[in-house]
Amino acid sequence: MLEATGVPRGRCRGPVSRPVDMASHRWHRPRMNLTVHLPDDLATRLSADGTDLSRRALEAFAAEEYRSGRLNKPDLRRLLGIETRYALDGFLKAHGIDESMTLEELEQDLRDLDRIGL
Repeated sequence: MLEATGVPRGRCRGPVSRPVDMASHRWHRPRMNLTVHLPDDLATRLSADGTDLSRRALEAFAAEEYRSGRLNKPDLRRLLGIETRYALDGFLKAHGIDESMTLEELEQDLRDLDRIGL
């Protein structure tokens, strides 16, 4: 808990001092850190190519959770810090995740295009 002090806006006048539950605010999301213990020889071998082993583990985890349906595209972008849909599509392609359209999606796109006159 944090103590919030200051002058609130609105009907109240004067300073306010009250506890603030940080987890209740939309702008604060609790985070979880995961630790993976690897034997030194495996960690050395797995990172020998110079890539960031932590990032590779995070990306593999995220890709698997997306494949399983436990994460959606906005979740992936937030988890991985990917700023654009284009970059996310590159991530999905690099991890062998096929984002082919279903027949229903294609038919819906055709109806939408027809509706707007294209």
